[in-house]
Amino acid sequence: MNIPKPKISIDIAIPGSLGLQVKNKMIRTYIIGLIGRFAAIFRVNNIIIYRDSDVVGLVRNQSYIEDILKYMAIPQYLRKMMTPKRRIFKYIGVLPPLQSPNHPKFKPISRIKNGEYREGIITGYKENKYEIYIGLDKPIFLPVTERKHKVGEKLIFKIRSTKRRDIKVQVVNKDDIPYYWCYSVERFDGSLKKLVTKKKPYYDLIVGTSRWGKNITMVEDQLRNDLKIKKSLLIVFGGFNTGIYDILNVKKGSEIKDFDYVINFFPNQGTKTIRTEEAICGSLSIINKLIS
Repeated sequence: MNIPKPKISIDIAIPGSLGLQVKNKMIRTYIIGLIGRFAAIFRVNNIIIYRDSDVVGLVRNQSYIEDILKYMAIPQYLRKMMTPKRRIFKYIGVLPPLQSPNHPKFKPISRIKNGEYREGIITGYKENKYEIYIGLDKPIFLPVTERKHKVGEKLIFKIRSTKRRDIKVQVVNKDDIPYYWCYSVERFDGSLKKLVTKKKPYYDLIVGTSRWGKNITMVEDQLRNDLKIKKSLLIVFGGFNTGIYDILNVKKGSEIKDFDYVINFFPNQGTKTIRTEEAICGSLSIINKLIS
């Protein structure tokens, strides 16, 4: 399943308060799971979790979101090896399957093909070689080079050769993979204002989402043209009770410093509020249309 990368690298920023309005942790886990699912569907490169308030429990919830999203991104054949038993994983059974390209199925080593990419864990070290598990019925081996690895380290491997069943692999980065792989997760231990200020130099476009922003129909053509020539995009989403104007303490409808656009992706919405997970799905679907 080789899915082409989007023409522009897409990152999203979500609030650490996501799901706090829900007391039932099973439902909260499911909501977080929807975020991961939508991120994979629309080929998001990185999910950033920022601190949108000082409410009690926000920092803990921010870590909870991070842990669940990271768990979802792990291939199924590695999950038991990488995930210790913790109370936060009590409700992982409600998470939707990610089924992203980094989730290939377990298979016999005889069916591995040259050029495949698979995530794996270093399980041991012997005879100047690392023993690696990549979801096959037998381990493979990586010669020790100048770069040292640790037992338990998760890496991405490219199959270089399968001649005579002598599997040769090389370690690669996610950016080296020629097609979409999966999202990464980053916890940002700071406010939205600090996030945008710090990340501004790394993005060609920063887009905020708000019902007080400009109607998408008014900026659609300009946004489409920008998306065609820019290489990186950050889309910022607000929280359940506080949108980005409230979080930044800026007058509603005004320009926000360092944002290239603030857009209302749901003009004439039929509900009082749009939940964060709903905003992510709807906004990314429009972005996906504009870059197609």
